[in-house]
Amino acid sequence: MSLKEIAKMTNLSTATVSYALNGTRSVSAKNKQLIFEAAKKIGYRPNMAAKTLKTNKSKTIALIIPRVAPGRPTNYFYMDIIAGVNAFIDQNKYSLIIGTYSELSGQSAPISASILENKWVDGVLLVPNSMDRECIKQIENINVPLVLIDRRIKDSNIDFVVSDNENGTYKALELMYKKGRRRIAFVSTMLRTSASYDRYIGYQKFLQDSKLELDKNLIFLNVEQSIACGMKSAERAVAAGADGIFAIDTMLTMGVFRYFKQNNICIPEDISLIGYDNYNWMEDLSPALTVVAQKPYEMGYKAATILIDWLRGSTSPHKSTSYILDTELICRESH
Repeated sequence: MSLKEIAKMTNLSTATVSYALNGTRSVSAKNKQLIFEAAKKIGYRPNMAAKTLKTNKSKTIALIIPRVAPGRPTNYFYMDIIAGVNAFIDQNKYSLIIGTYSELSGQSAPISASILENKWVDGVLLVPNSMDRECIKQIENINVPLVLIDRRIKDSNIDFVVSDNENGTYKALELMYKKGRRRIAFVSTMLRTSASYDRYIGYQKFLQDSKLELDKNLIFLNVEQSIACGMKSAERAVAAGADGIFAIDTMLTMGVFRYFKQNNICIPEDISLIGYDNYNWMEDLSPALTVVAQKPYEMGYKAATILIDWLRGSTSPHKSTSYILDTELICRESH
């Protein structure tokens, strides 16, 4: 009946409407726009199966994460989040659709909701690409329950599950300070997401509490997460007289470590290094890396729990739920 209504509104055949909404055949851009506008007006969402028609539920959720280059360790972090989400939804007989978006350096454009346009999902789990609500505008327009993972949106009541990035950073700097470090550099990406911003706040807070100068020459905000950026930051930090470096992600940490090795700079004798996120191979480095460890599996599991509890009516959709998971300082040899 909805297809017939859209066909009547657009003066097109029900077959053309079906092709456009289900993506089964090519439809002209002009007709597609007419159909989607009409569908939006009547609140049409394509059903996936007969059961869905009866229950008005698909028992499917979407997880949308940043797309990263193959072979980069940041993939592991999101793989652990996926594993956590999967563990909970499998127990509860839900299905999972995974979508990705390109996280371009220095940009926070709205995340495309294309994965949701022709797939009816009951709810969405999302890693947003900035703190600005504008980045999730297209997804919010789909009007389905939404829970954020790893990063939050400022000044919003959207449910989220994140790490305690501020405190994790604070503890890392405190450890280096106890080892006598007084010029600790902060190597980061641009402060676009809440994860990077909160780590910077932790850095600032520790310097203030320790009565250390906030030296802009020791702050490096890179346009991307890469080994090359980490190496360049390490070079500049050494030139600025840093005696310690805190790097906020794995790729930057690897770049700093590589620069020190290539230039015969001894860790931690000449300069100390603490990174973020924990992987088994970090124990095999010489020296083994001291890091701030997050809990991505638990993060995914908890976010899925919040979303499915919401879908089942166990929690109110109007009551904001937020969880900040503890981090752990893994002490090895590099600090």
